[in-house]
Amino acid sequence: MERCMPLPHLIISAVGVFAAAAISLASFWVFQDNLTAVYALFVASSFWSWVSNGPIMAVVVGSAPANMRVRAIGLSTLIIHLLGDSCSPAIAGQVSDATGNLRVAMSLYSVTMLAAGAVWLAGWLCMRVCCRGHMLPQPEATTTTTTTVPVGNPATAAALDEEAGEEKEEPVCAPSEECCVRPPQREEGQV
Repeated sequence: MERCMPLPHLIISAVGVFAAAAISLASFWVFQDNLTAVYALFVASSFWSWVSNGPIMAVVVGSAPANMRVRAIGLSTLIIHLLGDSCSPAIAGQVSDATGNLRVAMSLYSVTMLAAGAVWLAGWLCMRVCCRGHMLPQPEATTTTTTTVPVGNPATAAALDEEAGEEKEEPVCAPSEECCVRPPQREEGQV
Protein backbone atom coordinates (compact mmCIF):
# COMPACT_ATOMS: atom_id res chain seq x y z
CA MET A 1 0.00 0.00 0.00
CA GLU A 2 1.40 3.37 -0.99
CA ARG A 3 1.23 6.10 1.59
CA CYS A 4 1.75 9.72 0.84
CA MET A 5 2.61 12.83 2.77
CA PRO A 6 2.08 16.27 1.30
CA LEU A 7 5.45 17.66 0.35
CA PRO A 8 7.67 15.88 2.88
CA HIS A 9 10.50 17.96 1.45
CA LEU A 10 9.15 21.03 3.22
CA ILE A 11 9.02 19.50 6.71
CA ILE A 12 12.47 17.91 6.31
CA SER A 13 13.90 21.26 5.22
CA ALA A 14 12.15 23.06 8.08
CA VAL A 15 13.55 20.65 10.67
CA GLY A 16 17.04 20.94 9.17
CA VAL A 17 16.98 24.73 9.15
CA PHE A 18 15.57 24.98 12.68
CA ALA A 19 18.29 22.63 13.96
CA ALA A 20 21.02 24.57 12.11
CA ALA A 21 19.76 27.88 13.50
CA ALA A 22 19.54 26.60 17.07
CA ILE A 23 23.04 25.10 16.93
CA SER A 24 24.42 28.26 15.34
CA LEU A 25 22.87 30.49 18.00
CA ALA A 26 24.25 28.21 20.71
CA SER A 27 27.74 28.55 19.28
CA PHE A 28 27.52 32.37 19.24
CA TRP A 29 25.84 32.97 22.59
CA VAL A 30 26.43 29.96 24.87
CA PHE A 31 29.79 28.43 23.93
CA GLN A 32 31.58 31.51 22.56
CA ASP A 33 34.46 31.12 25.05
CA ASN A 34 35.22 27.50 24.12
CA LEU A 35 36.81 27.46 20.65
CA THR A 36 36.63 23.66 20.34
CA ALA A 37 32.90 23.72 21.07
CA VAL A 38 32.39 26.54 18.56
CA TYR A 39 34.16 24.54 15.84
CA ALA A 40 32.17 21.38 16.67
CA LEU A 41 28.91 23.34 16.64
CA PHE A 42 29.88 24.97 13.35
CA VAL A 43 30.30 21.53 11.77
CA ALA A 44 26.96 20.38 13.21
CA SER A 45 25.21 23.54 12.02
CA SER A 46 26.67 23.12 8.53
CA PHE A 47 25.47 19.51 8.45
CA TRP A 48 21.90 20.52 9.33
CA SER A 49 22.01 23.34 6.79
CA TRP A 50 22.81 20.82 4.07
CA VAL A 51 20.07 18.50 5.32
CA SER A 52 17.63 21.28 4.59
CA ASN A 53 19.14 21.99 1.17
CA GLY A 54 18.84 18.47 -0.25
CA PRO A 55 15.05 18.11 -0.24
CA ILE A 56 14.55 21.53 -1.80
CA MET A 57 16.95 20.63 -4.61
CA ALA A 58 14.97 17.40 -5.06
CA VAL A 59 11.85 19.52 -5.57
CA VAL A 60 13.69 21.61 -8.18
CA VAL A 61 14.82 18.48 -10.03
CA GLY A 62 11.40 16.86 -9.77
CA SER A 63 9.57 19.90 -11.07
CA ALA A 64 11.72 20.45 -14.15
CA PRO A 65 11.42 18.46 -17.39
CA ALA A 66 14.23 15.97 -17.94
CA ASN A 67 15.93 18.09 -20.60
CA MET A 68 15.91 21.18 -18.32
CA ARG A 69 17.03 19.68 -14.98
CA VAL A 70 20.68 20.68 -15.24
CA ARG A 71 19.67 24.23 -16.12
CA ALA A 72 17.14 24.32 -13.25
CA ILE A 73 19.75 23.23 -10.69
CA GLY A 74 22.27 25.72 -12.08
CA LEU A 75 19.76 28.58 -11.95
CA SER A 76 18.65 27.61 -8.44
CA THR A 77 22.26 27.52 -7.23
CA LEU A 78 23.00 30.88 -8.87
CA ILE A 79 19.99 32.51 -7.18
CA ILE A 80 20.91 31.01 -3.81
CA HIS A 81 24.40 32.45 -4.04
CA LEU A 82 23.30 35.83 -5.40
CA LEU A 83 20.73 36.32 -2.65
CA GLY A 84 22.81 34.78 0.14
CA ASP A 85 26.56 34.56 -0.21
CA SER A 86 27.16 37.70 -2.21
CA CYS A 87 25.34 40.24 -0.04
CA SER A 88 25.34 38.66 3.43
CA PRO A 89 28.98 39.48 4.41
CA ALA A 90 28.42 43.16 3.63
CA ILE A 91 25.19 43.24 5.61
CA ALA A 92 26.78 41.43 8.56
CA GLY A 93 29.72 43.87 8.44
CA GLN A 94 27.42 46.89 8.48
CA VAL A 95 25.43 45.48 11.42
CA SER A 96 28.66 44.70 13.26
CA ASP A 97 29.96 48.24 12.70
CA ALA A 98 26.65 49.79 13.72
CA THR A 99 26.22 47.73 16.90
CA GLY A 100 29.85 47.17 17.77
CA ASN A 101 29.03 43.50 18.36
CA LEU A 102 30.04 40.81 15.87
CA ARG A 103 27.90 38.19 17.64
CA VAL A 104 24.76 40.20 16.94
CA ALA A 105 25.73 40.47 13.28
CA MET A 106 26.47 36.75 13.00
CA SER A 107 23.17 35.93 14.68
CA LEU A 108 21.39 37.48 11.69
CA TYR A 109 22.29 34.36 9.74
CA SER A 110 20.40 32.28 12.29
CA VAL A 111 17.43 34.66 12.15
CA THR A 112 17.21 34.27 8.38
CA MET A 113 17.41 30.48 8.77
CA LEU A 114 14.56 30.62 11.29
CA ALA A 115 12.53 32.70 8.83
CA ALA A 116 13.14 30.17 6.04
CA GLY A 117 12.18 27.33 8.38
CA ALA A 118 8.98 29.15 9.32
CA VAL A 119 8.07 29.54 5.63
CA TRP A 120 8.72 25.85 4.91
CA LEU A 121 6.80 24.78 8.00
CA ALA A 122 3.87 27.03 7.10
CA GLY A 123 3.87 25.61 3.56
CA TRP A 124 3.88 22.06 4.88
CA LEU A 125 1.05 22.81 7.32
CA CYS A 126 -1.00 24.43 4.55
CA MET A 127 -0.48 21.37 2.36
CA ARG A 128 -1.62 19.11 5.21
CA VAL A 129 -4.86 21.07 5.44
CA CYS A 130 -5.37 21.08 1.65
CA CYS A 131 -4.69 17.34 1.32
CA ARG A 132 -6.16 16.12 4.60
CA GLY A 133 -8.42 13.51 3.04
CA HIS A 134 -5.74 12.31 0.65
CA MET A 135 -3.08 11.65 3.30
CA LEU A 136 -5.04 9.14 5.34
CA PRO A 137 -4.49 5.48 4.54
CA GLN A 138 -7.49 3.71 3.06
CA PRO A 139 -8.72 0.38 4.45
CA GLU A 140 -7.31 -2.71 2.80
CA ALA A 141 -9.29 -3.70 -0.27
CA THR A 142 -10.92 -7.11 -0.42
CA THR A 143 -9.73 -9.68 -2.89
CA THR A 144 -11.64 -9.55 -6.15
CA THR A 145 -12.45 -12.30 -8.59
CA THR A 146 -12.17 -11.94 -12.34
CA THR A 147 -15.35 -12.01 -14.41
CA THR A 148 -15.36 -12.07 -18.19
CA VAL A 149 -17.28 -9.12 -19.61
CA PRO A 150 -17.97 -8.38 -23.26
CA VAL A 151 -15.47 -5.82 -24.53
CA GLY A 152 -16.76 -2.28 -24.92
CA ASN A 153 -19.73 -2.58 -22.55
CA PRO A 154 -18.91 -0.63 -19.34
CA ALA A 155 -22.55 -0.75 -18.19
CA THR A 156 -22.45 -4.54 -18.08
CA ALA A 157 -19.17 -4.46 -16.14
CA ALA A 158 -20.63 -2.05 -13.57
CA ALA A 159 -23.75 -4.21 -13.19
CA LEU A 160 -21.66 -7.34 -12.67
CA ASP A 161 -19.54 -5.56 -10.05
CA GLU A 162 -22.66 -4.50 -8.15
CA GLU A 163 -24.18 -7.99 -8.30
CA ALA A 164 -21.01 -9.61 -7.04
CA GLY A 165 -20.74 -7.02 -4.25
CA GLU A 166 -17.12 -6.54 -5.03
CA GLU A 167 -15.28 -3.50 -3.79
CA LYS A 168 -12.82 -1.97 -6.17
CA GLU A 169 -9.35 -1.39 -4.83
CA GLU A 170 -8.52 2.30 -4.78
CA PRO A 171 -4.98 3.52 -4.24
CA VAL A 172 -4.21 5.66 -1.24
CA CYS A 173 -2.87 8.35 -3.52
CA ALA A 174 -4.59 8.77 -6.84
CA PRO A 175 -2.26 9.85 -9.69
CA SER A 176 -4.14 13.13 -10.00
CA GLU A 177 -3.34 14.24 -6.45
CA GLU A 178 -0.69 16.90 -6.87
CA CYS A 179 -0.14 17.30 -3.14
CA CYS A 180 1.24 13.80 -2.69
CA VAL A 181 4.87 13.21 -3.53
CA ARG A 182 5.98 10.05 -5.26
CA PRO A 183 9.38 8.99 -6.55
CA PRO A 184 10.02 10.55 -9.98
CA GLN A 185 9.24 8.32 -12.95
CA ARG A 186 12.13 7.73 -15.29
CA GLU A 187 11.56 8.57 -18.88
CA GLU A 188 12.46 6.15 -21.64
CA GLY A 189 16.20 6.11 -22.25
CA GLN A 190 16.97 8.01 -19.01
CA VAL A 191 19.63 6.56 -16.73
